[in-house]
Amino acid sequence: MSTLLSRIGVVASQLQQEGKSPSLALVRARLGGGINPTELFTAYQSWRAQGSPMQKVPEAKLKTP
Repeated sequence: MSTLLSRIGVVASQLQQEGKSPSLALVRARLGGGINPTELFTAYQSWRAQGSPMQKVPEAKLKTP
């Protein structure tokens, strides 16, 4: 599954660069067919749990003046 997880990360990064939120539907569409839906969902949830870059708050915003 680590290979699928890394593929999801690559696709999600591409989507983010395009200004899109990497939803499961968009990731599935970019990866194409031939992937077990259960495995894809599990890998996608693992990727989200690791903290996608879109979920992280930039360090500069955490500091107070």
